[in-house]
Amino acid sequence: MPVPLAFHKIDNRFEWGLTRNTIGGFSRIVEYLNKSSFQCPSEPFEISFDDGYESVYQNALPLLGKSSLRAIAFVIAGYIGKHSGWDVYPGAGRFTHLNAKQIRILCQRGIAIGSHTMTHNNLTKMTADQLEYEFSESKRILENICEQEISAISYPYGKYDEKVIEVALKCGYRYGYTFFRDQTGKNDGLYQDMARERLPIYLFDTPLSMMLKFKGLGQFENIKGRIIKSYNRFSDMLAKRTNKL
Repeated sequence: MPVPLAFHKIDNRFEWGLTRNTIGGFSRIVEYLNKSSFQCPSEPFEISFDDGYESVYQNALPLLGKSSLRAIAFVIAGYIGKHSGWDVYPGAGRFTHLNAKQIRILCQRGIAIGSHTMTHNNLTKMTADQLEYEFSESKRILENICEQEISAISYPYGKYDEKVIEVALKCGYRYGYTFFRDQTGKNDGLYQDMARERLPIYLFDTPLSMMLKFKGLGQFENIKGRIIKSYNRFSDMLAKRTNKL
C-alpha cells in the first residue's frame, strides 16, 4: 500500500508558509491518483490533512466526494472554530479552523477525524502529564463532536519519541502519523502503527514530483521537503513572537 499523503491547507489565498496547496493543484493530484496504476479498489490511497483548517470542508471535501480516496482530517481541538493563533504571518491573512458542525459533516461524509492535539506544540518537549492532557482532552472533545471513537493522532511537526508513543497508547490511540521514519529504534508492529510515515505534499508539488517520491527516486524532493519543514517551524516561532508584540 502506498505511503499516505499529507496536506495542510487547500486554499488559494496567499501566505508565507509553503504547506498549503491551491485548489487547482489539489484537484490535479486527486484526479491523477484516481487514474494512477498505483490505485487499487481494495487499497485506495489515503490522504491526510493536518491542522484541521476549514478549507478541508470548503475546498477539499467536494473534490474528494468524487473520488474513491480515503481521507482523514487531524484537528487541533483547542482551535475548533477559531482563527489560528500560531500560524499567523506578517502581511498574510488569517485562516480559520473547522468548527464543530463542519467536523460533524465531514464524519457523515466518510472523512475520518483524528487528533492533532490541543495546542499544536512540540510533544517531545512535554512532560508525561502535559502529554496526557494534549491526548486525552483532544480525544474527548472530538469524540463528543463525532459521536465515534477517535483512534488516530498526528504528531505536530512530525516530532515524537518513545515517551510520546507510550502516553498516546495509554490514552487509547492505536495509530500515530508522522513525516519521518521510526525515531524510537523499535521495529515491532505496535510501534510501527504509532509512527506511520507520510509523504508531505507542498505548494510546488505536482503529480510528477509526488510519484518520484513514491518510487524512491525523489532524493531532491525529500531534501526539499525537509527544508520546507524547517522553514515552517521557523515561521511558526516567528508568528508566535509577532502575536505577543
